[in-house]
Amino acid sequence: MTRLAQTLAHAVAEHFAGGVVWIDLAPLADPALVPVSVARALGLTPPVGGPVEEHLVAHLRPRQTLPLLYNCEHLLSGVAPPVALLLAQYPALKALATQRTVKARVSS
Repeated sequence: MTRLAQTLAHAVAEHFAGGVVWIDLAPLADPALVPVSVARALGLTPPVGGPVEEHLVAHLRPRQTLPLLYNCEHLLSGVAPPVALLLAQYPALKALATQRTVKARVSS
């Protein structure tokens, strides 16, 4: 998946004035660390004791940056809420999330 994610990131980078930020989540074991890891990857110093997501919105809004959340399959409970909040507060945001494992989709 690394090659596919890298190829896609390079292909779309020109459409994002702030570029693509690669955020490797594979080393994380605790879903609660996702927002702080995203902030650090974006070059932000996460606030102590405050909501990191507000700082992420303020940082991403004017920059047109594509966060690429790589290897997030083991952290879905930590990835989904902050991304949903970011999308609610910044509807123009685009984000890309990848996983290393293949999961079959069941259609009803």
